[in-house]
Amino acid sequence: MSEFWKEILRIVLAPSAIIIVLTFFMKRFFENSMDHELEKFKGELNKDLENYKNELELKRFEYENKTSLIHQKNADVLDQFYNKLSKLKRFSSQLTAPLQPAGQDLNEKKKLVVTSLVKAWNYFEDNQLYFDQDIKDKAKTILDIVHTAYVGFDLSQQGSEYQPDETGQWSEAWKHINRELPPLMIDLENKFREVLGYIES
Repeated sequence: MSEFWKEILRIVLAPSAIIIVLTFFMKRFFENSMDHELEKFKGELNKDLENYKNELELKRFEYENKTSLIHQKNADVLDQFYNKLSKLKRFSSQLTAPLQPAGQDLNEKKKLVVTSLVKAWNYFEDNQLYFDQDIKDKAKTILDIVHTAYVGFDLSQQGSEYQPDETGQWSEAWKHINRELPPLMIDLENKFREVLGYIES
């Protein structure tokens, strides 16, 4: 090979070799830099993902806790209201029953019914937030029946002792309490169980 070609090869190949070597190193540098940046980005994403998971878990816990507290409050309200209605039903039934033992204080029995009725009404009014419309309707019907029965009974029994039922209102009061009230109480019990999740709707 002549000097001329050697010189041309040297002139062409030397810069080409330098460019090839530089390109190779630049490519490796950028690949390493990109790999490093990609790993850093993946690390940040994983960190953000963990933060979001933790935040979501905290929100889920807060929601379940709040829901549990609301459900417990609802259960407490329904329990107390049901107890008040049960007492009211029992006292009303005892007051209006056709067979009464002698020597009972009629005014004391009336007082028990009136006090229970007022407590049940007040509790119902104060806690309507916890009752759906179906419960409100059923409870109001029960309270109205007891009130109507009591008024009729009271008109027929004015004294402090039981007297014969001249007006028929005592027997009507008994029918209201003994016949109309039990199925309504069962419906309300079932509705309470449904709301509390003890039975499916």
